[in-house]
Amino acid sequence: MKKFFTKRNIVIILGIFLVISNIVLIGLIWQRSRDSSVTNSQTPFVTDSKLDTTTAIVKVKSILSQKGPIAAWNYMVSLQNTSNIANLHDLAHLVGSKLYQDYSLKALDTCTINYAFGCYHGAIEEYIATKGVDSLPEVVKYCQKMSSQIALTCFHGIGHGLLTYYHYKLPEALANCDTLLPAMNRTYCYRGIFMEFSSEYLFKVTPKEPLWPCTTVATSYKDACYDYQMTYLSYLYANNPAKVESACTKAESQSLIITCIKGFGHLIAQKTIENPASALNSCRQMTQQNLPLCVIAA
Repeated sequence: MKKFFTKRNIVIILGIFLVISNIVLIGLIWQRSRDSSVTNSQTPFVTDSKLDTTTAIVKVKSILSQKGPIAAWNYMVSLQNTSNIANLHDLAHLVGSKLYQDYSLKALDTCTINYAFGCYHGAIEEYIATKGVDSLPEVVKYCQKMSSQIALTCFHGIGHGLLTYYHYKLPEALANCDTLLPAMNRTYCYRGIFMEFSSEYLFKVTPKEPLWPCTTVATSYKDACYDYQMTYLSYLYANNPAKVESACTKAESQSLIITCIKGFGHLIAQKTIENPASALNSCRQMTQQNLPLCVIAA
């Protein structure tokens, strides 16, 4: 392993990483143009590429109250296309929920993949809050009619909505994923639940239990849980890769350790967007055994 991580090989890994990232970027741009519901009559706003996150949030909320959710979402889409602001996922949830309030399930036709599918998640959360879980088969059928990529994020959004509906009680929400969806699609629902749970209970994790709540859930849910354990661990250890790695190695199995490490790689990529060299430097703080996992995930 030591011989593998020569300077030359690390440069090769970084080069491969850059090529893959460019391929993914091209795919996302194509998918965005394919799935976007912005029409010629809904011309995107011309935005300031130097806007900071706080100002962007204020502006979106202003457009939302004055012009409605379609205008607000079009602005958010154009904003992401012309700036480096990426951490507006929760705001996308808000706009998605407002879209559902005005347009019911047709809101899903207006949402696009921007901001990690936050618009879809918010719309489905609002659906569940309004109609309850007994009506969820309706939204599952609606999601299944859409492209495969959007269908999967719909299932993820269902997870978000289930957890809020059950007041953040994991067993009840996870059990509904099992009831609603076939086995091949349940993991997307689970991940929506754990993503929502981590944002709500971020401050509950402690140094004594760094892998909570993953240590408390049934085996079938653990992989999805560890995929989002990065949220707690990065907070608990102030984004220190070595300390996060140490915590991950205490997971119940090797496969879960791998999931945990890769989850942190995903987080590093989000925090170092458009700066792969910085992502690589963070991963290098891990041991040589886990460095490749971190780099590949990033």
